[in-house]
Amino acid sequence: MSNTLHRSHELSASDLLQVRLDDLPLDELEAHIKEADDTVLGLVSRLNNTPHLSPTAAANLRRLERALRERIQFVRELIDLRKLEALAEEIERQEREQQAEGRASVPRGMRC
Repeated sequence: MSNTLHRSHELSASDLLQVRLDDLPLDELEAHIKEADDTVLGLVSRLNNTPHLSPTAAANLRRLERALRERIQFVRELIDLRKLEALAEEIERQEREQQAEGRASVPRGMRC
């Protein structure tokens, strides 16, 4: 028998649902999704493999599973949005550089 303590999937789910996503960088958001996916699998496993689970406990596990699945979808959309924002900023930066290069190559008297 192992002496290591294992964190319950219910506790992990509760903690994951309370994480503030606003300031997390992309790599941490992706890690958040991975941890949430693993936790959902643990919750489902507990639901399916625990004999004599009370109706209240089963309902709580299903509620946490549903909330985490919604959270995962939200975080995936947030990641996509952040990637689009970064791409738009990069395109805008490149356009500014091209405009600056174009102005530098035009003689001073011909600039608008």
